Amino acid sequence: MRHISGEAPLDNAGKLVSALPETSNLIVDPLDVLEAQEPHSRFRAFMNDLQTHIVNTGSIAILHCLDGREVASLRDTTEHFADVVFQLDTTVSGDEVENRLAIPKFRGGRAPSDVIKLDLVEQVSIDTSRDIA
Repeated sequence: MRHISGEAPLDNAGKLVSALPETSNLIVDPLDVLEAQEPHSRFRAFMNDLQTHIVNTGSIAILHCLDGREVASLRDTTEHFADVVFQLDTTVSGDEVENRLAIPKFRGGRAPSDVIKLDLVEQVSIDTSRDIA
């Protein structure tokens, strides 16, 4: 685990990415700090370099993007580069928590058209029954 800090987070992140060995698993959590960097062309260049390095090394990158009160201005760019986009929606009603997973983008495959209901407890289980309104 590495913490990216300093005056130039995109440069620091780029150095870490370029040093990844073959078949690495990279998790950026959260990506929001990098999405907020100016100028925007530097973020796009970082994403291009990341994508190229991940493909060339047979690696996987997971980019965790937060959808809080302020969504990063380059979120569309991030989703454009992504091969798969997962959207987890959590609602709280009283003492019940409900999690639903949508996959709006699945490059090179077919994304499920239905939202998947998840039960996130000690282990993840998928509710395969149909919700009838």
